[in-house]
Amino acid sequence: MCKFQVSTKRVIPDQVLQVANKMVENAEDAGYSAECVYVSFSGDFKWDAPPYEWRISDNFDRLGCIVYRPDQDLWYFRGSYAESDSLMNNGFLEAMAAAGIFFTG
Repeated sequence: MCKFQVSTKRVIPDQVLQVANKMVENAEDAGYSAECVYVSFSGDFKWDAPPYEWRISDNFDRLGCIVYRPDQDLWYFRGSYAESDSLMNNGFLEAMAAAGIFFTG
C-alpha cells in the first residue's frame, strides 16, 4: 500500500514508486502529509495521445512535476507554467535527487 495519492489502476513501475516515496519523505520533512504527493498516468483515457507518461507531483498543482516516459526511459521536470519539459540528463538518479528536495528546496 502506498501513502501517496494515485489516480490510476495501472501497476506503477518500480522506479516511479521509488521517486514517489522519496517525494513523500521530503513532504513529511517539510511538515506536509503524504497525501500531498500525487501519482498519475497520462494514458488512462482514450483521448490521451502518446507519448504516455507517469507524473509524480504535489497535490497543490503549483510546484511542477517529475515526469517519466517509459517508452523512452527518460525523466523530465515540468514546471507549473512551463511550455516545455526539461530533460533530466542523469535520468532516474536526478529524479530521485529532485524528489528529495521537491518541497524543501
